[in-house]
Amino acid sequence: MNILRASAFVLLLIVAVPALAGSDSAVSISLADAVRDRSIIIALWASAISVTLILIAMFAKNASNELKKLLFALIAMSIVGPTGYFIWSTVSLNVQSAANGPVHWHTDFQIYACGEKLPPPNPKGTLSNRTGTPVLHQHADDRLHVEGVVIEPAEIELDRFFEVQGGTLTESAFRVPTGDTITTYLNGDYCPGGTQGIWNVFLYRVDENTMTATQTKLTDYAHYVPAPHELPPLIDCLIFEFGPETTYTDRLCNFHQIAVNNGELKVEIPAKDGAGVPPAGGEQGVIDTSGWQTYRNETHGITFQYPAAFPKPQTTDIFKKVYWENLSLNGATVSEVWLYVFDNVQTDNFESWVVRNIYDHAADTFKEFDIYSAKKYAETDSGGVHDVQAITLSGFTGLHVFREGLGWSDQYFLLDTINQRVMMIGFSDWGSEKTSSREDFIKLYFPTLLEIVKSFHTS
Repeated sequence: MNILRASAFVLLLIVAVPALAGSDSAVSISLADAVRDRSIIIALWASAISVTLILIAMFAKNASNELKKLLFALIAMSIVGPTGYFIWSTVSLNVQSAANGPVHWHTDFQIYACGEKLPPPNPKGTLSNRTGTPVLHQHADDRLHVEGVVIEPAEIELDRFFEVQGGTLTESAFRVPTGDTITTYLNGDYCPGGTQGIWNVFLYRVDENTMTATQTKLTDYAHYVPAPHELPPLIDCLIFEFGPETTYTDRLCNFHQIAVNNGELKVEIPAKDGAGVPPAGGEQGVIDTSGWQTYRNETHGITFQYPAAFPKPQTTDIFKKVYWENLSLNGATVSEVWLYVFDNVQTDNFESWVVRNIYDHAADTFKEFDIYSAKKYAETDSGGVHDVQAITLSGFTGLHVFREGLGWSDQYFLLDTINQRVMMIGFSDWGSEKTSSREDFIKLYFPTLLEIVKSFHTS
């Protein structure tokens, strides 16, 4: 009778323990997290019971056979019972899992508000190095971690990720966990300086076949689910920006930027604000440069800013020219893009300055970049044709030089009277035909390149 009572008591403990395994968080947890927490408590209880029974057996040397049988039965149940529960719960979760088993996925992200990057939340607890749940969390590393069994995709949606950290994400409000506090930004709030802001959320998702990260603006971002990848650059990149409404971002996650710089990843960015205006005339849209990188070349004395989505530029030893080769963005490609600034320019007669400084009359060849002629020099020795048009872009007057020869090229000389310099932006294709891809590239990215060359400082 005593054996039956003791056995019933141990079984009752093992069965009742799951009911005691609750979460002290106000946020509901997923089934996988609940099972995990329950398993930990069961293991602790079973260990405590086993150790207690073993100690009793050790000190009860003169125990009767009936007591020895009882202790052996209880020790066995304290081991077999929890083990059976662990096996059953693991198999059951894997069967119900949306991914047919445990996953290990990541998404990198960056959060900006009014041009400033927000820090990640600090981990809670003495022994913990994460914020969130075991399945869905981050390690103060601006990376969304999904580690474990996911029953439903809704368990790892973006709003859920911020909820388990103490924040809130909706279509109109974002309570952002930062450091040891929660910072709140509502659509319509004002940034310092009086600019009204809203949340803009952008996703870079990588095509494994082409290794191209395509940027899209998310509207239903609260229900975003990470791509099933573990390591960059294949993992997703999310950019959160609170500020004026925009259709694109020039920011990029750190590891994706490293892949771009190393030539491992290409980036496609959608058409930018104001980019539909032909580059030969009209005003361009405002370009947000707050997230741009700074390029420095001490040898050539060049410093300028450029978008994070662009690969690292190159420079030549001659003329301090800055250029990108085979630049491809958003499906538009150009063989070469180059930028240059002529300092200390006397601007009394711009056209004569260009002829005087670019075209070498004595040698009947083009100086430096081989990129300019007036209409009276339309025919060149190589059979190429040059055409020149006066242009006005974003308040700058200048000349557009088009050249057809061994390839096709467009050069734009813009006069910066305030700084007494001439800014040059050039595009080249070395094929036999002028491609629509190059024309699209100029149309889409000329405003951005103009902002780059405007930021030039030389010494």
